[in-house]
Amino acid sequence: MVHPSFKSEDELVAFYVKEELKGFGLRTYAKITRIGGEEVRPELDLINIDPFSEIIIGYEFKLIKPRGKNYQTVYSGIGQALSYFRYGIDRVYLVIGVPENMSYNEYQRTWVGMLNDLGWLFTYILNNNRFTIIIYSRAGNIIDIKQYPPYGIGGKYQPVESTPKGYIDKEKLSRQNLFGMKFTYNDRFLRKYGFEC
Repeated sequence: MVHPSFKSEDELVAFYVKEELKGFGLRTYAKITRIGGEEVRPELDLINIDPFSEIIIGYEFKLIKPRGKNYQTVYSGIGQALSYFRYGIDRVYLVIGVPENMSYNEYQRTWVGMLNDLGWLFTYILNNNRFTIIIYSRAGNIIDIKQYPPYGIGGKYQPVESTPKGYIDKEKLSRQNLFGMKFTYNDRFLRKYGFEC
């Protein structure tokens, strides 16, 4: 399999859809900006909707730049990925891309330890089954893929059992709008990279 370089987050998203999500038969949508008429902030990078299993999977993508310890990219990605749960998403993946123009030594020295620590934090301390971190590295033309938790995730959205009078369950409403195709996404993005909408 040929592994192209990714120079932008959009190229990382396109690569991930082509290589990792092919053949699953899910409905894939990129760059979600509105759900049920409400603005989504930040936009959802990618979602997969499986109407048969009633599962929505979200993906937030971050690309690490070479030569620097800009951890803000990763921390921002964690915050953005966790915000997907506000919209009734069942499972969320934070996909961190490391481009090939970063040396493998720099990747090992600067990023691996910190990302491992974060991955294990989410795996064991938070006892989480709905959020995972995937690191897809091409540093130095060496492919290195890590996932935390290593066994994958399988949790599902649980509606609030009882709600106070006048309370609107926004997660449930967003979820209904996603399954009902009441959202705005960037179909030009998908066409640009050769995907059907």
